[in-house]
Amino acid sequence: MRNVFFIFLLVLLISCKESPESIIEKNIKVRGGKTEFDKVKNVFMIVNIKTMGMELPVKFYIIRPSTMRTEVEFAGQKLVTLLLPDTIFAIVDDNITPLPPDAKIEMQKNLENQLNYFRSELMNFTQQGGKLVSVTKEKYKGKDAHKFKISYPDGTNSFVFIDQNSYLNIGTKTQKILNGEKVETESVYSDYRKISGFLVPYKTEVFSGKNLLASIQIDTIAINGKLDQKLFKLN
Repeated sequence: MRNVFFIFLLVLLISCKESPESIIEKNIKVRGGKTEFDKVKNVFMIVNIKTMGMELPVKFYIIRPSTMRTEVEFAGQKLVTLLLPDTIFAIVDDNITPLPPDAKIEMQKNLENQLNYFRSELMNFTQQGGKLVSVTKEKYKGKDAHKFKISYPDGTNSFVFIDQNSYLNIGTKTQKILNGEKVETESVYSDYRKISGFLVPYKTEVFSGKNLLASIQIDTIAINGKLDQKLFKLN
């Protein structure tokens, strides 16, 4: 009888264990859902970045899937980066400079990172060439979390932490090799707010080890608004 009870308990425990697919599905759903995200055609955001004693408001104009304009004023100059489907430019005080292919790749990654405010890295990592390595459980920032390890073709490893109770993203650790050295950064998400059907983390803190590199606060969000097409032209 005792053996029967043990087998029943073992089967129950196995059946209660969530699959990675179930966790991903719940994470995507609580953030807003793929159906709603597919309706997003463009995004305008203003974020305030505090770093190295400075506060920099940055404007993002995004047209999915591959166009983005960023604007920031620094040291009295207006710096603009314009990513188009086939090229990328930097514009400083109306002086236009084409940028190399590597800059285009990094800007495309930046575009995807901005869109992650409205979805989750877990929604699109396979489209970015990512491969799920493992899913474990551990404490993260005092919360019980699902820890997803994802590897990318360029050697980057991403560790995505999902709250076991709310299924919201708590943070992401990223490891990559730069100039032969392993570099790790960590982004911690908080202050979730509902905007146009999406749960968005309005505050992100970026760390290197225990050192705070930047604090990012969303100021303005507009989804599927009217963007002036002149913003995406060079003349």
